[in-house]
Amino acid sequence: MTTINSPTGFQMNPSQKIENMKERFASSDIDANGVVSKEEFLANAPENATTTKLDKIFAKMDADGNGEVTAEEHQTMIDEISERMQSMSRPDKPSSYVSGDTLKNMLESLADNEDDPDKSLALDEMLNKLEGNNVDRQARASTMAAINNMYPKVDISA
Repeated sequence: MTTINSPTGFQMNPSQKIENMKERFASSDIDANGVVSKEEFLANAPENATTTKLDKIFAKMDADGNGEVTAEEHQTMIDEISERMQSMSRPDKPSSYVSGDTLKNMLESLADNEDDPDKSLALDEMLNKLEGNNVDRQARASTMAAINNMYPKVDISA
């Protein structure tokens, strides 16, 4: 089973990460009206998360831009993240063969979930470089090498 390093130091597999996201959403709905407002989202955010990062995450979740995240919007985001996790953990597809779109999605996901401002900035810079260029095999390989240097290896043998 694939594991993902969490900020607390223990390992979370993808299904645990998704469950954690669902629990966090439910606990963020302070007034229990079925939607999470930006104020509720910010009140339940990790202490070390930056406002810029939180604004970016909330905007992605709030697909219709009405200032609230419904359970449906949150589930759509979870489905997208699950799909990315599945595409990133395919053992039959080496990292140098990752498609440009998959690599961009992975960088976005890493940047959105990164608590270290330096790493988040580096990931955003990598993403910006890929946005402006035709993503060839060499660009994908060098980006994956940079990511591998930033993060510990993922244990896929568990």
